Amino acid sequence: MTTLMTIPKTQYPSLDDSRLAQQARADPEAFAELYRRHVASIYRYHLAHMGDVKDAEDLTSQTCIAALEGIRPAYGVVLILLIGVFLISQVAGKISSATNK
Repeated sequence: MTTLMTIPKTQYPSLDDSRLAQQARADPEAFAELYRRHVASIYRYHLAHMGDVKDAEDLTSQTCIAALEGIRPAYGVVLILLIGVFLISQVAGKISSATNK
């Protein structure tokens, strides 16, 4: 998880989460910033409660997809799933890299 916590920020460092969520309705990069800010905490929460890395990864992906659906309800389910799979594959790769060190 250390690698995830050092992901560079985007152009939205001054926006609070509420305004960033509003911006994310029209700008995918704003959602990516929300994701970057919170994915490590979401993962740690699920890992602490589940005690299993794979379960925590799965629940983290489900949480992020649900957040994306909530922010962007007009998007089709396929697009949401593709974005979710892409984001989670990045997370899983970084977790795997950090775990293997």
